Amino acid sequence: MSPQSLTLHHLFFADDSLLFGAATPEECSTFRDILNTYERASGQKVNFQKSSVIFSKNVHTDTQAALAAILEVNHVAKHDRYLGLPLRVGKAKTQRFQYIKEKLSKKLVSWKSKILSCVGKEILIKAVAQTMPLYAMNCYLLPKGLCDDIYQLCASFFWGDTDEKKHIHWRS
Repeated sequence: MSPQSLTLHHLFFADDSLLFGAATPEECSTFRDILNTYERASGQKVNFQKSSVIFSKNVHTDTQAALAAILEVNHVAKHDRYLGLPLRVGKAKTQRFQYIKEKLSKKLVSWKSKILSCVGKEILIKAVAQTMPLYAMNCYLLPKGLCDDIYQLCASFFWGDTDEKKHIHWRS
């Protein structure tokens, strides 16, 4: 059997980790030993019910089931996110990061129902709205169109735009 790709995703207490290795019983047993040693050394317990394993397409289905049983974790087809960010972005960047705009839009809608001064709106925008995309921006270059949309949402909130009436944005 040739070495094939294995990815193990598990929680170490509050931290996520990814382990990569060959899809062999020996490698899986070694992973299991490492995790058991970690538990004994740290006093922390690995939650194998929240852990999962992903195999490359080259690993036969029966082998995948056997290796997942050795690891005592769930087998999943793929992971979409790691630490809240998409693992694969591809060419459809705007679509992959659309969740940021949607999350921000929900926040702004809930804030619109409150009577806020200009200073209050500015503080919410700077402290919350503008920081929401920062985590993703630390890892990825967000599309300019998405950044423009986020800016437009914040500007509309600040100037008090509604669906029925748009106000003049006095400062660009």
